[in-house]
Amino acid sequence: MTVDVVVPQIGEAIASLQLVAWRKNIGDRVGRGEPLFDVDSDKAIVEVEAFVDGVLVEVLAPAGSNVLPQQVVGRIQTVEEQTASIEPRISPVARRIATDLQIELDAVRNHVKGSGPGGRIVAEDVRRYAEQHKAQPPEASPADGRGSRVNASPKAKRLAQELDVDLGSMVGSGVGGMIIARDVETAAAQPPGTPETPEPVPLTKIRETMAARTQASKQHVPHFYLMVDVNMAQVDRLRRYCTEKLGWERAPTYTDIIIRGCALAIVDMPVVNRSCGHGGLIQRQTIGIGVAVNTESGLVVPVIPNADRLALAEVSAALKGATERARLGRLRPDDLGEKSMVVSNLGMYGIDTFVAIIDMPDPMILAVGRTADRVVPLHGQIAIQPVCTLTLSVDHRVLDGVQGAQFLGKVKDYLEEPFELLGTR
Repeated sequence: MTVDVVVPQIGEAIASLQLVAWRKNIGDRVGRGEPLFDVDSDKAIVEVEAFVDGVLVEVLAPAGSNVLPQQVVGRIQTVEEQTASIEPRISPVARRIATDLQIELDAVRNHVKGSGPGGRIVAEDVRRYAEQHKAQPPEASPADGRGSRVNASPKAKRLAQELDVDLGSMVGSGVGGMIIARDVETAAAQPPGTPETPEPVPLTKIRETMAARTQASKQHVPHFYLMVDVNMAQVDRLRRYCTEKLGWERAPTYTDIIIRGCALAIVDMPVVNRSCGHGGLIQRQTIGIGVAVNTESGLVVPVIPNADRLALAEVSAALKGATERARLGRLRPDDLGEKSMVVSNLGMYGIDTFVAIIDMPDPMILAVGRTADRVVPLHGQIAIQPVCTLTLSVDHRVLDGVQGAQFLGKVKDYLEEPFELLGTR
């Protein structure tokens, strides 16, 4: 039987997506739960897994295609229709090495005779191919009259002679740094002694999207801000308790505990679990907490779904996994699901206080500063305690000042008496 491969619904996105890359080629075996293709949701690159065992027999949307949720992009022939004698031509390890070395699998297939069983291409074959096809700098002939050898196209050399441009000190914009005609024309048009204008570094798609979303949020969402200092002494005690008494391999992070506190505060105050849209207020039915994660491509906000139903240890494991996937660019569809709010923690960078921009259509975002010792009054005495400043940015269309203050107060209460956050209710 042949089954359709469809693009899943990713979070709250309704705009078109881009199919970035297929992880499998036509004819490759596919296992249930194995990464099949990647899509760009603007917010992040999302890894889509296969839902059946079989062989990829058709690709309807090649890499680079714009696609929609629920669109059929390929077909898999289920495993029962395949004979046991069919064996992939390239081993999984060989595929991974080819990807790491940026080698096209088609080139390997066309030029390598596999040394594995049945002619299968194995890891050593890929390494040997990579060694034999190392990129060599092109042999260039003297072009500037001084006997120097430059990497330039024939047209660029001819133009350089006509326009009296010295190629010796130039770095080209072509493949492998080759000087092309456009580079020569640009150099000729530049007055002597004028420094070159640096080329702008293009934004990654994630940074471009985040820039557009935050700009729109500041323009259209009426933000207001609430700040409160929280005594984190009991949070520190809870962290030690988890490792020393409960035997956890690692202590829960401040972010783990704050996520759990926010989730229970929303349970206590469901009126805050809504957003503004479609001409009114929309009540959310589940509690998901987004977490701002820094990646090489820009800011990504994976979601911890159903955070109110998870014990603290489960929240900690879920956040660790989502953070790793975000930084590897391998988020799953459920990592970008519906969320009630976002937690952004810059405390680990030594920041005491900051104000965050709401991620539409969320009603609020919590900015977390560092936990540091401060001199505070305690039971009528002066004491030194670990204190953290929380800053809540709130959408005034959704919540008023009193509601925002009540919610932030509940979060503070949970953090100052945090042992309730350990288990589920």
